[in-house]
Amino acid sequence: METLGARIKRLRKEKKITQSALVGDRLTKGMLSLIENDKAKPSMESLTYIAQQLHVQVEQLMAPVSQDTLRALLADIKKQGGFSYPYNHHQIEQNFVKIQHYVAQMPHNFEGALLLRYYAMFGEILGKETAPYLEQAMQIFYDSNAMDEWLDTKFWQINTLSHGKKYHEALQHGIALKQECEQQQYVISTEKQIHLLFVISALHLAVNNLADSYHFMLEAYDISMATNQLLRIDDILRVLILITTLENQHNEASDFLQKLYLFSCFKNDDPAWASYYIMKAHLAYLHKDYTEMLRAAKRLTSFAKEDSAFHSLSYYYLGTAHYLLGHKKQAFQAFDHINEILPNGAFIHPYDRMGLCELLSYKARLLHEYGNAEALPLITALYEEAQSLTSSLQVTAIIEEAYALITAPQ
Repeated sequence: METLGARIKRLRKEKKITQSALVGDRLTKGMLSLIENDKAKPSMESLTYIAQQLHVQVEQLMAPVSQDTLRALLADIKKQGGFSYPYNHHQIEQNFVKIQHYVAQMPHNFEGALLLRYYAMFGEILGKETAPYLEQAMQIFYDSNAMDEWLDTKFWQINTLSHGKKYHEALQHGIALKQECEQQQYVISTEKQIHLLFVISALHLAVNNLADSYHFMLEAYDISMATNQLLRIDDILRVLILITTLENQHNEASDFLQKLYLFSCFKNDDPAWASYYIMKAHLAYLHKDYTEMLRAAKRLTSFAKEDSAFHSLSYYYLGTAHYLLGHKKQAFQAFDHINEILPNGAFIHPYDRMGLCELLSYKARLLHEYGNAEALPLITALYEEAQSLTSSLQVTAIIEEAYALITAPQ
């Protein structure tokens, strides 16, 4: 097998480039000689420079990773759950480093593109600049006509914009993506069609376009109902319940809630029932029926597993219900399960974030009533988070009142 040094030497001679011309003022002839004889390993920066001087891509200098290695790495990452919520940052960092060893040698094939996408996604979560690798993966998927994977990569780009609270920009990306798929007549799966409509609807909701949000989500609902698997029907129904409630269409909201109940009966698993009871608790809160809210929140905690995104969320509702019913001790116990302002990673929609800030403002009130010094930093953090969402939503009156109460001079 040809070594890295031998490959550099061969390409240099084929292109009739002398060692002096190749090294320029960046390397020494002695160092290049060591590299070409495999007695020294160039840094990534030096390798990039050598590739530029030879007019080739860095990947052409590196021996490509074997398919067996690629598949084993992919299987290992998938076995660990990939991007399941809540994020395990230690595990993500480990996987990032694993892939990093092979990035420069990654072949331009389907498995290589999957790993480049994982690398870019892990990097984004860890705050590293890996966007070019996402673009590279997307191009490979497109060239390979792997349109579902190409779409998933586009969805991640939109998701990244949403994480950065650039909801209007994310919406424009979503609309442009739908138009491209229609105009180019891309062949994509029903699952991806539904997800694209769901994303566009959620982003319309994020910028307070309720009518457009309802239109796209209803289209997703119709397509899902036409499939035997009822794809994403619980997520779709939750958003339809929220939109119709915001529009004061209470009969329609009740109808969608009943459909969500029937779906939960059909699935009869913990995630389906958690999905139902979170909406029951939320609607009861909006209608100020705090006894019903407490009942639903208790049911939610029984179905929300510790490793699910619903687990910490259940205590937001449970603590708030107890507080509003005057059960201060039980409220403290419930709120004690919440270790961060917002659940890690899973809730990026502004309605979710504003709503959770509002629920947690009751914890700040409770701490304040007992003279606990943690009340001020908590309500300050909640108010600042709510203020960061004002390009889409107004800070709710509940948060404003709690902030005014706790920050008022004593």
